[in-house]
Formats: sequence, structure tokens, C-alpha cells
Amino acid sequence: MKLLHGTKVTCEIEGKKITDAKISKEGDGSFYICQNKKEGVTAENKLGYNYSWCIVSGSPDDLKRYSVTNLKPVKDISDISNYEVGDILVDEDGDKHKVLGICGLAVILKWCIRNHRYIVDTSELVKLGFNFEEPKEPKDTIIGKELTKTIKGKKYKVVVKEEIK
Repeated sequence: MKLLHGTKVTCEIEGKKITDAKISKEGDGSFYICQNKKEGVTAENKLGYNYSWCIVSGSPDDLKRYSVTNLKPVKDISDISNYEVGDILVDEDGDKHKVLGICGLAVILKWCIRNHRYIVDTSELVKLGFNFEEPKEPKDTIIGKELTKTIKGKKYKVVVKEEIK
């Protein structure tokens, strides 16, 4: 994951689940996870949160060293650049709606309840309490020397050259 100042993220810090956080980048290039649950090394800019947790460069080794797991970006429902055809949006009631297209600042949705299509802008989706569906963890299986990798519901075969531990 490429770390950028202000990116919304979720993670676990020392086993504590953090669902509301942002990345802060300091002048010296160090990264911090700013959030309200776990106190750590204080960042200069905590982006409005109470606490910050230093992850230095944010490399896998640094994340492991500072007990950070499952660091993932959160797609902002109000930012049209986050949308892709095929995304699934979930409303406040848990109903799922598929993104059929994006045109300018409008999102074309298949409204699953009535099997209709609707065109809405992102501000309406925010008001209606929509969020992106959480991606399911891909399942990888090793078949002899081939790896079957599942990405966005499609399976790909990859030749395994070296086992990574």
C-alpha cells in the first residue's frame, strides 16, 4: 500500500481494531497512523485525532516492528475517483447495489430492491448512508507448482517459482 498524507485507513494496533484513522506524513518523511484509540509517539499533525502511532517508513518490516496489522485504505464514498464499474455499494439497511457506470460526477446504480437503474451523485450517496462493500479476502490455493489467485472474483493461474515464508 502506498502511504499518502490524509489517506483514510483501518488497521489493528497491538491487536486493537482501529476503524477510523488517517495517515499523517511528517516533514522528516515519517508516517503516523492518527486515530482515537491507541496512544503512541505523537505526530506534529494528528489530523484532528487525539492520538498517533508511528510506523516510520510504513514498510512491512516497520509495520511488524510496531505491531500494526491489516493496514488497509478506506475508499471515500464522496470521492468520485474511488468508483469503479462493478463496485458494490451497501446502504444503511444492508441492501447491496452494483455500480453499472460512472459519468462525470454521476454514478449509475442497479437498485437491487426494485431491479431499476438510478443515476445519483456522490453527495446523495453520502446523505443516504452508502458505503463501499468490504472486499472479501482472496483465497489462494496451491496446486502442485501452480497457484490459483482470486482477484475481484476472477481466478488466475500463476506458476509458483519460489515459496515465500
